[in-house]
Amino acid sequence: MTSWPAATLLAAGVVGVAALVAVATDGGTFALLSAQASTDPVTITAGSADLSLSGIALPSTALWPGDTEFGVLTARNTGDVPLDLSIATARGTAPASATGTTSAAGTGTTAAADLRVAIGTSASAAACRSGVMHTTWTGTLDSNTATTAGISVRPGVAVVLCIGLTMPSSAPASQQGLSTDFTATITGTQASA
Repeated sequence: MTSWPAATLLAAGVVGVAALVAVATDGGTFALLSAQASTDPVTITAGSADLSLSGIALPSTALWPGDTEFGVLTARNTGDVPLDLSIATARGTAPASATGTTSAAGTGTTAAADLRVAIGTSASAAACRSGVMHTTWTGTLDSNTATTAGISVRPGVAVVLCIGLTMPSSAPASQQGLSTDFTATITGTQASA
């Protein structure tokens, strides 16, 4: 027979091992709290970039050397992302001038090979027509590579763009009575965040 302290220690050890086995196999009474929940389904929609332009309203008065005429154009961001504007201009294919002048090669001549174009923002159409504009882009009628105009338009906002056409004071007399048409291509690209 074993002694009393040894028997007590042996019994305590057996009970401890049994408790440890019971806890390990049953999960015991200890717990790590956890909870889980899900959101309701949501829809994610990509934004859109959309720009609408009014027609260019240019005065019908003739330019002379040193003169500038101003035209008005409205650009409206109808998309839902902010847009940065860029500009390119291209000479059209207008017929020969009203005076019938032709080049030495015998083809129709158009005016203003060196007309200068300036585009910027203006507070209103009236301010633009009187020459009040914040110029952000300059070029010629042949600036056909789009370059940034330095103008940003927020969604739902319209800006008054002012287009100034200047005939340099050094324009040759051969430009008299000639005309040309041109297009201004204004592109809106999503502004970087």
